[in-house]
Amino acid sequence: MMEEDYPEPEEFDETDFDKTKGRKLKVLCVRCEGKTNHTVLQSVIRNISENYMNWSGTYEVIQCLGCESISFREEIYFSELAEPWPGGSNGIEVSLYPKRTEHTRPQKPTYHAPPTVRKIYKEVIDCYNNESYILCAAGLRAMVEGICASKGIKKGKVEITLEDETKQTKTLTNIQGKISGLFEQGYLTKDHSDILHEHRFLGNEAVHELSSPTPEELNIAIDILEHTLEALFNLPRQAIDLKNHRSRRKNKT
Repeated sequence: MMEEDYPEPEEFDETDFDKTKGRKLKVLCVRCEGKTNHTVLQSVIRNISENYMNWSGTYEVIQCLGCESISFREEIYFSELAEPWPGGSNGIEVSLYPKRTEHTRPQKPTYHAPPTVRKIYKEVIDCYNNESYILCAAGLRAMVEGICASKGIKKGKVEITLEDETKQTKTLTNIQGKISGLFEQGYLTKDHSDILHEHRFLGNEAVHELSSPTPEELNIAIDILEHTLEALFNLPRQAIDLKNHRSRRKNKT
């Protein structure tokens, strides 16, 4: 019996430019905290077929039609991943960069904070969004250190409990002392400085014990530090701007 002849599969390697340009998509926005309409600004599509396998990659620069932020979308199809039965995979995987999920946090404006603090804050948000939770907690601790350094805080008084359970006040130069120093120098209220100590505990557990905090813990911790940045850097600058506007208005009258 003669073996049946099967035709050789067609092999190709093709590249198309801007084939999907102008296409509208609904994807998670990197800033809008939800799915929004996006448009494709530029695209490159690769289609490859060899050895009975098909692969294609669509790479798109996309822009949110709301906040106008620009990001990157990758859509990969591989025939070997397709599962031809109900509920099976269609062989397509979509990725967005910067990486984002339903819980992605956008980076808030920190224009008036010192450059070092802004840099640490950006890295903290990147770590959170990339699920690097231990590094995120360590970054929050470093951010508190950076805030203290920007205000010239090098020490502060801390009440400690001795072995005989008596209490004694000591001046410390570690991060615990510096956080208390923010209150002593009038930058924060006592309640606000006490809240920042939770960041110290969170950071200590991450750095010294390699203990990963939960996303919920980090989400709250980031909220607190964003309010701290607002109180220490943005509000004072806005108060100066308001005073200047009032002064100019009075001079005109």
